Amino acid sequence: MTLSPKAVAGYDALVLATDHDAFDYAMLLKHARLIVDARGA
Repeated sequence: MTLSPKAVAGYDALVLATDHDAFDYAMLLKHARLIVDARGA
């Protein structure tokens, strides 16, 4: 699945279990309702 702003906004929460360069952290922060960051990214 592609992490589009619409897809991210459709979830109640995101769990980041790894710090990865492929993630658009700014987009996740803007569109996610709740982020649980287990890696400190």
